[in-house]
Amino acid sequence: RLKALAFSNANPLAPDAPTFPEMYEKINGKKLEGDDLEAFYSIGAAWSQASKSMLLPENTPDEIESYKAPDEITLHLPKILTELGITKSNSEARRLINAGSFKIDEQKFTELDVETDKLLNKTLQLGKRTFFTFI
Repeated sequence: RLKALAFSNANPLAPDAPTFPEMYEKINGKKLEGDDLEAFYSIGAAWSQASKSMLLPENTPDEIESYKAPDEITLHLPKILTELGITKSNSEARRLINAGSFKIDEQKFTELDVETDKLLNKTLQLGKRTFFTFI
Protein backbone atom coordinates (compact mmCIF):
# COMPACT_ATOMS: atom_id res chain seq x y z
CA ARG A 1 0.00 0.00 0.00
CA LEU A 2 2.77 2.43 0.84
CA LYS A 3 4.30 2.03 -2.59
CA ALA A 4 1.04 3.30 -4.10
CA LEU A 5 1.62 6.61 -2.36
CA ALA A 6 3.79 9.14 -4.11
CA PHE A 7 5.39 12.22 -2.68
CA SER A 8 7.23 13.32 -5.79
CA ASN A 9 4.60 15.84 -6.90
CA ALA A 10 5.69 19.42 -6.54
CA ASN A 11 4.19 21.43 -3.72
CA PRO A 12 1.35 23.44 -5.33
CA LEU A 13 2.12 26.32 -2.95
CA ALA A 14 5.81 26.35 -3.97
CA PRO A 15 6.02 24.63 -7.38
CA ASP A 16 9.66 25.65 -7.93
CA ALA A 17 10.87 24.22 -4.62
CA PRO A 18 12.65 20.87 -4.90
CA THR A 19 10.94 17.80 -3.48
CA PHE A 20 12.54 15.86 -0.64
CA PRO A 21 13.77 13.07 -2.95
CA GLU A 22 15.34 15.71 -5.23
CA MET A 23 17.09 17.39 -2.29
CA TYR A 24 18.28 14.02 -0.97
CA GLU A 25 19.82 13.15 -4.34
CA LYS A 26 21.50 16.56 -4.65
CA ILE A 27 23.02 16.38 -1.16
CA ASN A 28 23.97 12.69 -1.15
CA GLY A 29 24.79 12.19 -4.83
CA LYS A 30 22.46 9.19 -5.09
CA LYS A 31 18.73 8.53 -5.41
CA LEU A 32 16.60 7.91 -2.35
CA GLU A 33 15.92 4.15 -2.37
CA GLY A 34 15.66 1.00 -0.27
CA ASP A 35 14.96 1.35 3.47
CA ASP A 36 15.42 5.12 3.31
CA LEU A 37 12.75 5.42 0.64
CA GLU A 38 10.36 3.17 2.59
CA ALA A 39 10.93 5.30 5.71
CA PHE A 40 10.21 8.42 3.69
CA TYR A 41 6.94 6.92 2.41
CA SER A 42 5.91 5.89 5.95
CA ILE A 43 6.67 9.26 7.49
CA GLY A 44 5.08 11.13 4.58
CA ALA A 45 1.87 9.10 4.77
CA ALA A 46 1.58 9.61 8.54
CA TRP A 47 2.38 13.33 8.29
CA SER A 48 -0.09 13.86 5.45
CA GLN A 49 -2.96 12.32 7.40
CA ALA A 50 -2.00 13.97 10.71
CA SER A 51 -1.75 17.42 9.13
CA LYS A 52 -5.29 17.16 7.78
CA SER A 53 -6.91 16.25 11.09
CA MET A 54 -7.29 19.88 12.15
CA LEU A 55 -8.79 20.99 8.84
CA LEU A 56 -11.32 18.30 8.00
CA PRO A 57 -15.08 18.83 8.03
CA GLU A 58 -16.89 17.53 11.12
CA ASN A 59 -18.47 14.52 9.39
CA THR A 60 -15.18 13.28 7.87
CA PRO A 61 -14.24 9.78 9.04
CA ASP A 62 -11.03 9.29 11.05
CA GLU A 63 -9.35 7.64 8.08
CA ILE A 64 -9.81 8.45 4.41
CA GLU A 65 -8.35 6.79 1.33
CA SER A 66 -5.34 8.46 -0.25
CA TYR A 67 -4.59 7.95 -3.92
CA LYS A 68 -1.58 8.90 -6.00
CA ALA A 69 -2.64 11.77 -8.21
CA PRO A 70 -2.67 10.89 -11.90
CA ASP A 71 0.07 12.46 -14.01
CA GLU A 72 -2.38 14.22 -16.33
CA ILE A 73 -2.74 18.00 -16.02
CA THR A 74 -6.53 17.83 -16.48
CA LEU A 75 -8.65 14.99 -15.17
CA HIS A 76 -12.02 13.77 -16.39
CA LEU A 77 -13.63 13.11 -13.00
CA PRO A 78 -16.11 10.40 -14.09
CA LYS A 79 -13.28 8.35 -15.61
CA ILE A 80 -11.03 8.73 -12.54
CA LEU A 81 -13.82 7.94 -10.04
CA THR A 82 -14.69 4.80 -12.00
CA GLU A 83 -11.07 3.67 -12.41
CA LEU A 84 -10.53 4.01 -8.64
CA GLY A 85 -13.67 1.96 -7.95
CA ILE A 86 -15.41 4.84 -6.18
CA THR A 87 -18.27 4.66 -8.69
CA LYS A 88 -19.43 1.67 -10.72
CA SER A 89 -19.57 3.52 -14.04
CA ASN A 90 -18.78 6.80 -15.73
CA SER A 91 -22.50 7.54 -16.05
CA GLU A 92 -23.03 7.03 -12.29
CA ALA A 93 -20.14 9.41 -11.61
CA ARG A 94 -21.55 12.00 -14.05
CA ARG A 95 -24.99 11.84 -12.42
CA LEU A 96 -23.53 12.32 -8.92
CA ILE A 97 -21.29 15.19 -10.01
CA ASN A 98 -24.09 16.93 -11.93
CA ALA A 99 -26.38 16.55 -8.90
CA GLY A 100 -23.86 18.39 -6.71
CA SER A 101 -22.74 15.33 -4.73
CA PHE A 102 -19.03 15.87 -5.39
CA LYS A 103 -17.23 18.31 -3.10
CA ILE A 104 -13.72 19.68 -2.85
CA ASP A 105 -13.02 20.86 0.70
CA GLU A 106 -16.77 21.09 1.39
CA GLN A 107 -17.45 23.15 -1.77
CA LYS A 108 -19.75 21.62 -4.38
CA PHE A 109 -18.02 21.02 -7.70
CA THR A 110 -20.19 20.18 -10.71
CA GLU A 111 -17.70 20.34 -13.59
CA LEU A 112 -16.70 17.04 -15.15
CA ASP A 113 -13.11 18.10 -15.87
CA VAL A 114 -10.71 19.60 -13.32
CA GLU A 115 -7.04 20.49 -13.14
CA THR A 116 -5.16 17.92 -11.08
CA ASP A 117 -3.51 20.52 -8.87
CA LYS A 118 -6.95 21.68 -7.67
CA LEU A 119 -7.46 18.23 -6.12
CA LEU A 120 -4.05 17.66 -4.52
CA ASN A 121 -4.12 17.39 -0.73
CA LYS A 122 -7.79 18.41 -0.60
CA THR A 123 -10.58 16.56 1.15
CA LEU A 124 -12.74 15.14 -1.64
CA GLN A 125 -16.21 13.84 -0.96
CA LEU A 126 -18.69 11.96 -3.11
CA GLY A 127 -22.11 11.61 -1.55
CA LYS A 128 -22.46 11.56 2.22
CA ARG A 129 -20.00 8.80 3.14
CA THR A 130 -17.20 8.59 0.58
CA PHE A 131 -14.15 10.67 1.44
CA PHE A 132 -10.75 10.51 -0.23
CA THR A 133 -7.74 12.59 -1.20
CA PHE A 134 -5.08 12.78 -3.90
CA ILE A 135 -1.45 13.17 -2.93
